[in-house]
Amino acid sequence: MKRGLSGNIALIPSRWKMLVELEALDLSGKFVRLFIRNYLTTTPSWRVVRLRRILGPGSLRYKIFIRLLLLILKTQVKVQKALSKKPQSQSEELQHLLATAGPLSFTAAVNPRVTIIIPVFNNWHHTENCLRSLSRQNLDSSVQVMVVDDGSSDETPERLKQIPGIQVVTQPKNAGYMYAIRAGVAAAESEFVLLLNNDVIVCDNWLEPLLARAEDPQIGAVGSMLLFPNGSLQEAGALMFTDATGANFGKGDDPRRAWYQTPHQVDYCSGASLLVRKTAWDEVGGFDVEFAPAYYEETDFCFALRDRGYAVWYEPSSRLFHIEGASYGNELSPERQALLEKNRQRFVNKWKDELATHWTPSYENQVGASWASPLGRVLVIDQKIPQPDQDSGSIRMMGIIQILVEMGFGVTVLALRLAPTEPYLSTLRNMGVEVLDGRINYTHEIARLAPCVKFALLSRPDEAQLTYELMREFAPQVPVIYDTVDLHFVRESRRAEIEHSEEVAKIAATYRELELGLVEKCDATFVVTPSEKTMLDELVPNKSIAVVSNVHGDLPPGPGFSGRKNLLFVGNYEHLPNVDAVEWFVAEILPIIRRSLPDVSLSVVGANLPDRLAALSGDGVEIVGWAKDLRPFYDQTRVVVAPLRFGAGIKGKMGEAAVHGVPVVASPMAIEGTYFVPGQDLLCTDDAEQFAKDVVSLYQDQATWEKFADNARSAILRQCAPEVVAREISDTLHRIGVSTSR
Repeated sequence: MKRGLSGNIALIPSRWKMLVELEALDLSGKFVRLFIRNYLTTTPSWRVVRLRRILGPGSLRYKIFIRLLLLILKTQVKVQKALSKKPQSQSEELQHLLATAGPLSFTAAVNPRVTIIIPVFNNWHHTENCLRSLSRQNLDSSVQVMVVDDGSSDETPERLKQIPGIQVVTQPKNAGYMYAIRAGVAAAESEFVLLLNNDVIVCDNWLEPLLARAEDPQIGAVGSMLLFPNGSLQEAGALMFTDATGANFGKGDDPRRAWYQTPHQVDYCSGASLLVRKTAWDEVGGFDVEFAPAYYEETDFCFALRDRGYAVWYEPSSRLFHIEGASYGNELSPERQALLEKNRQRFVNKWKDELATHWTPSYENQVGASWASPLGRVLVIDQKIPQPDQDSGSIRMMGIIQILVEMGFGVTVLALRLAPTEPYLSTLRNMGVEVLDGRINYTHEIARLAPCVKFALLSRPDEAQLTYELMREFAPQVPVIYDTVDLHFVRESRRAEIEHSEEVAKIAATYRELELGLVEKCDATFVVTPSEKTMLDELVPNKSIAVVSNVHGDLPPGPGFSGRKNLLFVGNYEHLPNVDAVEWFVAEILPIIRRSLPDVSLSVVGANLPDRLAALSGDGVEIVGWAKDLRPFYDQTRVVVAPLRFGAGIKGKMGEAAVHGVPVVASPMAIEGTYFVPGQDLLCTDDAEQFAKDVVSLYQDQATWEKFADNARSAILRQCAPEVVAREISDTLHRIGVSTSR
């Protein structure tokens, strides 16, 4: 049974929770109404069918039901907000951190790379807890811990004198947070400064992710994930609306949600834990004293960084507990309220042009405003997240995602069928790509994200069919691109011919209707070969069809001709053309080759190896299976074989062999859609005997081998180099009205 709209058959607790979240996204009830209508009209369950008879959409009963449901949901949203304001208990993690805090002693800094600047004014117990949590980090001599005493009148000055390894900067009088920070930065002699409140408890491995993210010289500041003492989320980056009202994204929510696990660009981050490149601080002049004594100083600073071309990032791997308000208080007195409003207006006047490009203030716009990617956000929907060491399609999708990120888009990947797994999940998140598991309910994620994306990329026909109408429902203004990956109906038609199967022919016919319908409905379509574009141009005229091929970057050459031996076939064996190719090669081609080259063997490498192929292992055939790194196999191989008899699209194994510098003997099906010219870049035939002769010839002819290695590399880079694919994507986006100009 399909997931999402047609998931579980009743409003079980998890679905009720989702409805509450939908209502919180848009207090008008629009999302809830859309979800209930789609749920009742598309779910095939007999129980829902019975419910549909009672609550037919548009009926009086249905309208009464919706009103009652919204009333209950609104009440629950209010209750949750009220509960979030109650006094908080300490989470188990915070209790553990406090119980295992280190001694008040630090390693003396020598040529520090980072200076941790902690401004303090009285409240020694907070400062002590903060410093003890830092001592748990085992900071080495590359880290200077600096405490700026802003005129404390309690025990703080004496206590600070007793702590080995720290640097104390003493202000003659209490001048306020901003001036204390400025004094600390002025005294720092390091590449980075890290602004840290004294009312925080840092979690293990808090510093390293900040420094790792800041390795990029275009990043000016990086902020941490802030947690309330009870473990709920305080801030996952912060956002600013057009009127200079802001919000801490995710405040009060569960910090373990996928929504908060991705590093990304933001409008600003709280100064409670903010790593800053010191040259960038100096370039913009640090905190603007016009905002003294408080409010908007960190926001203004981050805006100034972004105005100079620096990025500001949120890094969720860096976590700490923040006792919000311990330093300055939580309550807004009339005086503080007046100061807040005065600085808000000052901020508006200073940044009015920048603010005009931001989202208008509303709760539901927080999702869009929470990412400050230069070109906005993009939603990619696929069956799974890319697994580049598993299949060619994943290599291509990873390349497309990388191109979109480099263009300046913030990318979200919604996986509909397979759970996001490691190490692929962390790889994407480290790139700044949000990953969401859509197996439980992708409707909710699309409802939340669709209105704020610049375009959606729906990959593969089955996934596109499931989600196209939802995109149109929740965001009719957003362009939708259908990515074929390959034309499934072409592949299945060819398979039906090979297998002489009427059942497969019916599958092909079903895909033909589905895929051509998607091409007709969507704003643009990606195919992977020029021949597929020509086909679609004829079958669905006057549509925007673009060739977005596999993505292959150039690689350094491996060993020469004499340093290699044997044959190689690479593929993912969930893909039936690869299984057929290996079986045909081993049965009909390899025996002929071994008459001339008796010592030659074939290595069969790739994921999801079926038992029927494993059984082929023996004399002349090495069944390897999945390998994390294919480079060693390519570097030791003299000839790659690609005897595909059916399939569609461009074959990743062809480009992969070419950029690794290994010549190929292939079938016409294998080179379909490529720029390879038989006899110039490789040898090509679909006759078993001739295929064997070509392998023997190429295996023994060094001059031809070297020519093919050079020519094939040049051919694939003309077609599949990242800059070529990026240009095609950019041109397509322009045609559908999506800007790629920063």
